[in-house]
Amino acid sequence: MIDLQRELATVSGNSAAGSSKAKADSLTSPSEENGFSLPPGKKRARVLYDYDSEDSSKFKLAANEVIIVSPCDESEDLMIAERGSQKGKVPVAYLEILS
Repeated sequence: MIDLQRELATVSGNSAAGSSKAKADSLTSPSEENGFSLPPGKKRARVLYDYDSEDSSKFKLAANEVIIVSPCDESEDLMIAERGSQKGKVPVAYLEILS
C-alpha cells in the first residue's frame, strides 16, 4: 500500500512522505475541533481513494474525507465507519488510520 502511495505521489510530482504527512496533519476530526477525545476502540481515518459501495451496508467514500472507525467483528478486511449519524462498513484498504 505504501509503495502504491509513493508511486502515485511521484506521478503527480509530489514526494510521498511530505505530501501525505502534510495532508494528514492538516485534517482534523469534529471531535478534535470540539475539544473531546474519541471513545476507546474508535479511531480517526482518512479515506485514501473514492469508493462507491456495492450495497447499502457500506459507505460511499470520498478521497481525503476523515471518518471515525472501529474494528468490524465480521472481517479483518472491513471496519465500521461513522460519519455523523451514518454508520456502515468500509474496506480497510481504502483507509489510512490517523489516531
